[in-house]
This record gives sequence, structure tokens and C-alpha cells, in this order.
Amino acid sequence: MGMGMAYSSIASGPDGLFYNPAGTANTPYTQTGGTMGRLDSPSGPMSYDALSYVRPYDPKNTATVGAAYLGEQQTGGPGQNTLLLNYAQDWSPQGIPLTNPLQVGANAQFINDSKSPHSAGTFGLGLDAGIIARSNSGIRTSLTIMNLTTESNIPAALDLGSSYVWHKWLTIAGDIYQQQHLLEFYPGLEASFDEGLLKLRTGKGFQLDGIPAWAAGFGIDLSPVTLDVAWDFPTSSINRQGGGYEVSFNYYFGAPSFWSKFVGNAAAEAESLKQEIESLGEKESQTLTALKTVQTGKDITQGELNVLDSRVKDLQNEYQSLQRKNDDLNYQIKKAELKNKLLNTPPTRPQAIPKPKAAPKALWPQRCVIKAGDTLRSLAKKYYHNPDDWEVIYDANQDKIERGIPQEGSVFTIPSPL
Repeated sequence: MGMGMAYSSIASGPDGLFYNPAGTANTPYTQTGGTMGRLDSPSGPMSYDALSYVRPYDPKNTATVGAAYLGEQQTGGPGQNTLLLNYAQDWSPQGIPLTNPLQVGANAQFINDSKSPHSAGTFGLGLDAGIIARSNSGIRTSLTIMNLTTESNIPAALDLGSSYVWHKWLTIAGDIYQQQHLLEFYPGLEASFDEGLLKLRTGKGFQLDGIPAWAAGFGIDLSPVTLDVAWDFPTSSINRQGGGYEVSFNYYFGAPSFWSKFVGNAAAEAESLKQEIESLGEKESQTLTALKTVQTGKDITQGELNVLDSRVKDLQNEYQSLQRKNDDLNYQIKKAELKNKLLNTPPTRPQAIPKPKAAPKALWPQRCVIKAGDTLRSLAKKYYHNPDDWEVIYDANQDKIERGIPQEGSVFTIPSPL
């Protein structure tokens, strides 16, 4: 009642079968519970009480059987007594991959419905059925069909619920409840403190005779006993007759005490932390080993790079030496070809040529400062007017030529042409 009607997806324990008969599936202990409550309305207050009992069904794993009684009586008005027989279990449909089994369950109803406290009751049969789907992320979804009865005074209801547990302490729930021509949405919250010792609840309350209400309550888990207290407050007016209260208790046979559970949880958490520390230590050791391996590989690679760098420098020096030798050989070949040409050329008889007026003779040798872009052929063309005479300049300035290129800024001696 503390969460109002937003309870079908998290229904559990003996009182859970009143909200969703699937909620008792896979119950670990034999449990019993009792509830007393009262709701006010302008038509007269309604009091109700309930007793419930569930236990594991040993012949079938994860199955649970149970029974419950619910008595409701409105002052001067109708009343109802209902006996429920419950069966629920976990179910994994074949061919459907699920992270967790579905919880399924049903209640067989035996109903005695009376129009007034002094009128004879009418007997009827009914059925409740429900299913709950659970995920590892804390989301639960439920579908419940309630009050499929032979008694016409009790309308059937359909409930679609969902809830989410945030950080293991806050439960956010919501139910869409449809009965006859009434369609309502019921939100609810539950906050858990100190390993579930205290739970605070609030939500939209049940509307008796159409009076809107808001619910609040708390639960105390002193395992193997739990106690729950809740109130309904009319929201339309504080002076309007409405609202109510409810007190429930449950007893879990064979369940560990809260303190032992608290200590056990603390010990389990400490063991988990210890294992996590050991795991982190192993990961640290593995990381250090891997780091050492990487560092060794880095040192080896650096050594190989140094060797390759030295080899590259040696090859560059060898290449430059071969270039100089190649330039020298080209010069010797050109020189030999020129000498051979001079030796094999037959002398020609001189012809009388009128002597031109003598031009002023250039003074040799000359000096030249090498600039960027100067080559032996460009110097020969500049001073001898024939780029093929570059060997003459080469012979006079070999110490200032590197790889066939004049050194920039050096002073060349330009000898007289051949």
C-alpha cells in the first residue's frame, strides 16, 4: 500500500500473490504474513484483513505453492471473502534466449460475495494469472490479469507494470491499471537504506469510490520478521472523508537474521574487494612484465636503428667517393679523347689570310669568386666562349671542386684557354 498500486512488477513474498501471482515463484523459504487495513469513503469506511502462506514446492525446482484469505467489508455496504490457492514457478521458454527465466503464476479464487453485512452471500469461482520478465540491468516488466470470475459484481482487471532498480537502492515503478471503464496510471518509488533494514515508499494510492489519494509508508526488515506500515491521504481536500492506513507483517521460516545477513553481506563485500585487489595486483604484475618486454624490444630496436643509421652514413660516404671517382674518370676520358683527336688530325696547309687588326689580349690567369648556380661549363662559356673547355678550369681548381660542382664562395683561377 505504501507504493500505491505500482507494485505488480516487484511483487514478492506472501503478500505479493494479491498483486501478481507470479511474484512468489522460486521463494527460498516458507513464509507467512498478515495484513490489517481500513479505507474511508463517503459511502462508509471499508475494513479488510488478509492472511497468506507460501512455501517452496519440493517436487519441482523453482516452484512455489501457497494459499491466502482476504476479507473485505464496507460498513453498511457490500462485503467479500476470498480464498486463493497459488502456484508459481520460473519458466524458460524453449527457443527464446533470455538472460533470466520468466516468473509465471496463477491463483484459483473461491469467492463469497454479499451485498450487505446481513444478506446471504453468492459463491463464485475466479482466476488470477501473471508473468514477470527480469533483466540483469534491474528492469522488470509484468502483465497481470485479475478477477476473471463467475461473479458479475466483481469486475475483471488488467495491469501492465514495470520497474527499474537504480544503484541497488532506489526502485522506480509504474503500473497501468484498467478495470471496466477506468484506466489509471499509478507511479511509485521505494528507497532502501542500510542493506534493506529500512525502506521508504510513496506512490499514487488506491481510489476507493473514486476519491483520489496519495500513499506513503515504510518497511522494516528485521529478518526473519518484516513489518510494513502505510497511509493513504486524500488529495482533493484534507477535510474530505477518504484515505486510510494499513499494517502488514511477514515471517520467513529458516531465514538468516538481519544481523547475520548484514555481517555476511559485509564479509562477502570484503572478500569481493580482496579478490578485486588480488586481481588488480596480478594485472599490475602482468602489466609490469609486459612493460619490461616492450622496453627490451625498444632497446633492441634502438640498437638496430643505430646500426642501420651507421650503415646509411657509410653508404653515403661510399657513394660520394664513387661519384668523385666517376667524375675523375669522365675527365680522363674526355682528356684522352681530345688528345687523340689532336694527334690524328692531319695538318692543313695555311692559307693566306688577311691579318685582322689585332684585338687586345686578355690577361691570364684571371680570378673568379664562385656564386650559387655556377658550374664548370657555365664558367667555360663565360671566359672561353666554349662550354666544352671546362676541363681547363677543372685542372686548375681540382681542390675547390666537390662531386663535379664548384664550391660556393671559393676563388677559382681561370687559366688561359688552350
